[in-house]
Parts: sequence; structure tokens; C-alpha cells
Amino acid sequence: MIGFLKGRVEAVTAEQVILSVGGVGFEIGVPARLASRLNAGAETILHTVMLVREDDISLYGFAAGEDKALFRLLLGVSGVGPKAALGVLSVFTGAEVKKAIAEEDARLLTRAPGIGQKTAQRIILELKGRLKDEVFGGGDGDPASAGGGDEAMESLLALGFARPEARQALNRILSEDAALAPEEQIRRALRLLARTPG
Repeated sequence: MIGFLKGRVEAVTAEQVILSVGGVGFEIGVPARLASRLNAGAETILHTVMLVREDDISLYGFAAGEDKALFRLLLGVSGVGPKAALGVLSVFTGAEVKKAIAEEDARLLTRAPGIGQKTAQRIILELKGRLKDEVFGGGDGDPASAGGGDEAMESLLALGFARPEARQALNRILSEDAALAPEEQIRRALRLLARTPG
């Protein structure tokens, strides 16, 4: 699996980015809101989801780990495919989706392309109890859940650490110095986790 890609934007359309990483150009589907903020030649990090099907392998990218997690949750809803899930994240921020689901506002969700009334109701029904823990994970006072440790979190999860212990370590580190580079966040988190009794 590819957790994230860091590289130079070669080209941008309304729904896709070509990201150059180590001499390879990755075609990555992105929400329209993100595409509108990216410019050719800029360096960026995209948190990615790879979908493998019988006749296709596709990459989808997001600016934040929260949007990536929400995309995955939306894909788990019956009748929601990658295009519709991207449509939701093209129209709404993660916080707006969370609010719409919490308030059971199906009509608001139908503003996203590919989401009809029945699909919007299914999204609310299937995700209402899961969003807080899986996407927004710790509440407003949680630095790692506020996007401060997305890249480091992805790396720690890939190394096999459980999300709660990784989040706890990153919160402690980011509360001491929120401006740390992701590489240093990972180094300090690994030192901290190594001292935690298992």
C-alpha cells in the first residue's frame, strides 16, 4: 500500500493530479476543492488510497489524513463508489460532512454530485456512530487529530503501532513543539513508544 506521496505537481485538472515522485508520474484522483489549490511546479504531499480492482488500479489523494479516512468510510457505504466519495469531498470539508451526518441533514449531502436522497440517508445511517472515533478521533484538543501529525501518524500505523498509542505519542510530542518536521515527529514518537511498556 502507498500511504502518502511527496513530490512535484506536473499537471492538474479538475479531478486529477499528476505527481512526479522519483522520476515516476503518478496519476492521482483528487477532490475538486484540492485540485483548485494545487499549481504545476509546486511541491506537495498527498495522503493516498490505492484501490485495486480486477481491471484497474487507481490512486486517490488528499491533503489531510482526515479526508483520506473519510473517503475510506464513504466507500464502505452501499452504493457509494470512488467518484461519488470524491464528489462529497469536492463540495464539503470533513467538518461539514461530520456536521451534516450528526444533524441527519440528508438534503445537504445531496448537493454533492452522484449523491441522491436515498444514498445520503444511507451515508447518515451507516456512518453516524463511526465518524467521531474513526475520522475525527480525539476531539478539539487533540493536536494529532487536528492535522498536526498526519504524515507521522501514517508512518507509525504502517510500522504496526495501534492508532490510540500512536496518537497519544504524537499528541505529547506536538504539545511540546507543534512546529516539528514530520521526520522528527516520527523519530521522537518511536523513542517514546519504545519506552512504553507493552
